[in-house]
Amino acid sequence: MKAMKKFLALALAAAMLLSLSGCGGFELKMARAAGKMSKLESIHMDMDLQLDMSMPTFLGKSLPIDVAVSGGVDSSFGPLLTKAQLRVSALGAEKDLLYYLEQAGEQYVMYLSSNEGKTWVKELVEAEELPGQLNLDMEDLMIFKDCADSFTEVGTETVGEFSATRYDGVIQSEYVSRALALTGALDTLSQALGIPLDGEELGQMGSIPASVWIDNKSGYIVRYTMEPTEVMQGVISMAMAGLLADYGLGDLDPELKLERATVTMDLSGFNAVPEIVIPAGAKAA
Repeated sequence: MKAMKKFLALALAAAMLLSLSGCGGFELKMARAAGKMSKLESIHMDMDLQLDMSMPTFLGKSLPIDVAVSGGVDSSFGPLLTKAQLRVSALGAEKDLLYYLEQAGEQYVMYLSSNEGKTWVKELVEAEELPGQLNLDMEDLMIFKDCADSFTEVGTETVGEFSATRYDGVIQSEYVSRALALTGALDTLSQALGIPLDGEELGQMGSIPASVWIDNKSGYIVRYTMEPTEVMQGVISMAMAGLLADYGLGDLDPELKLERATVTMDLSGFNAVPEIVIPAGAKAA
């Protein structure tokens, strides 16, 4: 009888341990991943941002206004040095952009070419002015740890060269502003529409469905996705209403609709990014 009681006590303890482990598994993995990645010297990121919008016409039909940004970004840290080759698509037109970003004290020098490096534009910018896709801060990935309670394990999937565990969850409203800053989605939308979009009230717009993939071997985050459609639609509606009010057209309904917004970031090349060298022509601009 004593042996049976001891066995049952051990079984109960094991069950409790497994339960606790399951509840805190993602948070622990995220903390470890973010901690390891904060020490990286370099990283490569492949990004894909899709904004599918539409606007009604006088004929009762919808005019598609789609915006997409995709490409690769190499970054080395301490100080930050970044090279990005991006393709921007809007209203059926495409443009290839080449960026370099160099940290200079507390400011940054950004070099941009839209003709494959033939000519360059150089600009000194503050940290808060940087597009999120050019300023990947590993510590920002802790946002997923902060929202760990909402994430559950889905299973193992292949992401590029990695075998990774996928977790699905939600980024709660209080972290929405950080999430959009991490992806650069709000900056892209603002530039596409040509109007300022204020992120201060994002917390009132709802939450963002998200997924994270953690490599089973290295423990690094190798992919994260977000679908901020509802949140960004709220920002658009508020910005458009304010713009119309400024022109005395406050009674009109701002009918620009964001059908779907998706962001996918694939991370690789951990401590294996080739040396980034800013071209002499860019430096001389």
